[in-house]
Amino acid sequence: MRALTTWIGLFMLMVAGGCRLSPERQLEVEASVHQVRDRALTCPPEQDDRCAMPSALWALGDAPQPHVALLEHGGDALLARLHAIRTARRSIELQTFIFVADDAGNLLLTELLEAARRGVKVRILIDQLYAFEDADFLAGVATAHQNLEIKVYNPTFGKGETSLFDFAGSLVCCFQEFNHRMHNKVFVVDDRIGITGGRNVQNRYYGWDPQFNYLDRDVLVLGEVARTIRESFDEYWVHPRTVHAEYLLDVAEQILNGVAQAPQLSMQQLPHARAMAAAAGSQAALADRLLPLLVPVHAVEYFADPPDKLFDKNAREVRDITLRLRELIATARHSVIMQTPYLVFTRRATRLFARLRREHPDIQLLISTNSLASTDAYPVYAVSRKRRKPLLKSLGFHIYELKPHPADLSYWFPPGEGRAAPGDPSMLNSFPLETSAERASLHGKTLVIDGLITVIGSHNFDPRSEDYNTESGLIIVDREIADVASREILRATQSGNAWVVARAPQVPVMSFFSGIIGSVSRRLPIGDIWPFRYATSYDLIPGNEPVPPDHPEFQERYRNVGEFPGVNLSLKQIQTQLISAFAGFVKPIL
Repeated sequence: MRALTTWIGLFMLMVAGGCRLSPERQLEVEASVHQVRDRALTCPPEQDDRCAMPSALWALGDAPQPHVALLEHGGDALLARLHAIRTARRSIELQTFIFVADDAGNLLLTELLEAARRGVKVRILIDQLYAFEDADFLAGVATAHQNLEIKVYNPTFGKGETSLFDFAGSLVCCFQEFNHRMHNKVFVVDDRIGITGGRNVQNRYYGWDPQFNYLDRDVLVLGEVARTIRESFDEYWVHPRTVHAEYLLDVAEQILNGVAQAPQLSMQQLPHARAMAAAAGSQAALADRLLPLLVPVHAVEYFADPPDKLFDKNAREVRDITLRLRELIATARHSVIMQTPYLVFTRRATRLFARLRREHPDIQLLISTNSLASTDAYPVYAVSRKRRKPLLKSLGFHIYELKPHPADLSYWFPPGEGRAAPGDPSMLNSFPLETSAERASLHGKTLVIDGLITVIGSHNFDPRSEDYNTESGLIIVDREIADVASREILRATQSGNAWVVARAPQVPVMSFFSGIIGSVSRRLPIGDIWPFRYATSYDLIPGNEPVPPDHPEFQERYRNVGEFPGVNLSLKQIQTQLISAFAGFVKPIL
């Protein structure tokens, strides 16, 4: 054992020593970057507004009362970002977990580069694991213009690309480091316009993927709180875990070898991108689509974890976002309506809801989440299904799981502007479904308490968000916003859009003993092989009015469609069952 520990320690030292550029090498990179970066400006330096587009949205940033808009549709969310970029006069900050150079990503980068060329200072902060995984492309962006800077959070091996070897090595040498990710999603313009929520930068977050798209939710906020969001961005920007992209080993190699080239971001061949770019410059589109969504609100608070959340206990004690969310939930008296893609509560969260149920027996607890057929993370679903019984039986939650082809698909992803035409049917996470049409998946993270307090951000209300990832979002105190958010969540629970998860049909005597054995089996991290589950999924029988699962006529109005509706017997279903049975211990890292 001592020899093994010694070898692991040596490996860790080798990795740590090879993850940074030497100071001399950094100076070489700086000189090369200075030579290749474009410094030309498209706006005269003496023009104070940097040739920005006039905008009522930008002007409202001076209003004495904060204004908030829920961005339910991907097209509106992308339009808001593009329009805000064109209004920028001083600065733009973008912080994200995922940034993919697809149609939406390239369009956003094109607009950011145009702003930089006007003279606006643009800063992009990405997490290393799932953003710009191509070192060549990252080198091109890092050297594109003097007004555009890009930094990378927690590059565990000091590189832009993560190889399979790097991923495997992280399990041996530095799992805690590698598992600590920046999950924040933030966009700020001139300390006046802010956007935060669940959306990353990728086609499927804006309804542009022809096969698979996310139902997500962002918040557009105008006013003083935008400055607070920018100050949080600055805290991450200067943190030691954040590294200039040009100092990453593989990116620096591209720059020093003289092969870094400005990224090719032409939108001329993409009709949907051209249409969205045209809408971003249209005052009519602003008036029709964004301004009507704005609501002056009573109070709004931005929250963000400290950058070193996992390792700095002092910082976490001062600003524990999960503790703040628990405090808010503890104030609930009438209802907690929640939407999360991954239904895996920690023990602390379960105890909190148990106390709520004891103190307020009639409180409504409702969750909108993914089914196996709609989820993009079946290992998480496998763990969540182990814990359905206490949520349903003890806590009295009403659980609704999104169908992969919901009836309101065209509401969430309307045809027309911004919708890409169907292309290659292959996609990540694909598996056999009962139909091959476009698939939807929940990605929104929202909490509505007593029809008054709304929390929208990147926090998934799960162990990863509590303990490993850094998270961000807004707490809004306003009944109108709470009403809009509740209405949108409840739309996803309607019978045409979701299956109801409820207690399985009972067989006298047999179900009693099966329940006892099942309860013991579910508590086992390994060996949960009892095949009879407490819960199953139900679908409304046509011609019946929907009722909640605790209604006395529920079994008469709904039909049992099994645990995995919408999924043919497949490798994914088998893997889900195996993970539930033998890998329950991985809950904290999923």
